Amino acid sequence: MIDIKLIRENPDLIKGDLIKRGELKKLRWIDEILELDKKWRENLREINNLRRERNKLAIEIGKRKKSGEAIDELIKKSDNIVKRIEEIEKENNIIRGKIDYYLWRLPNITHESVPIGKDDTENVPIRFWGRARVWEGHLETFLKQSQGKMEYEIITWKPELHADLLPKIGGADLERAAKVSGARFFYLLNELVILDLALI
Repeated sequence: MIDIKLIRENPDLIKGDLIKRGELKKLRWIDEILELDKKWRENLREINNLRRERNKLAIEIGKRKKSGEAIDELIKKSDNIVKRIEEIEKENNIIRGKIDYYLWRLPNITHESVPIGKDDTENVPIRFWGRARVWEGHLETFLKQSQGKMEYEIITWKPELHADLLPKIGGADLERAAKVSGARFFYLLNELVILDLALI
C-alpha cells in the first residue's frame, strides 16, 4: 500500500506512474484521496480543539463545584462538545475507510528501470535459462527480446497458455474466480487440486 504521505507530498509522481501503467481511470483517485485527506486532517484538528475546550470546561466545572456555583450550563456545553466529537470521529472513520479503499487498490510505484509497455506482451526478459522452444509466429518478438543471447529451436504449432488450457481439461473455473477476485485468477478443480496440494 502506498503511504499517503507520498501522495500528499508528490501526487504527480503517483499520477505519472499510473499513466505509465495505462491505469488512467485511477488518476482521479489521487485527487479524491487528497480531498478526503484534507477533510480528515481538518476534522482531526477540530477534534483536538474540541477536546482542549472540553478539558478547560472540566477544570472550570471542578472549580465552580468547589465554590458552590451553578454548573448546569457548563455541563450541558461539555455534553454538546462530547456529542460533536463523536459525530466528527464517525465522519472521520467513514473518510478513512474511503481513503483506505483507494490506497489498497493503487499499484506500487514502478522502478525507473522498468520498461513501459501497454501489456505483458511487451515485457522484457532479464535472464535466460535453457533452450527456448519458440513458435514461429513469435520468433521476431523473441529475437528482439532475447537480443540474440539465447539458444532456441523453432516449433510450428502454437503453444496454449495454461489459463486457456485448464478450462478445456476441466481443471479450472475462470468465470467464477473472475467474479470473486477479478481477472487473471482461477479456481483449480478435480485432479489439479490434488496435484497442486501434492506439490506444496
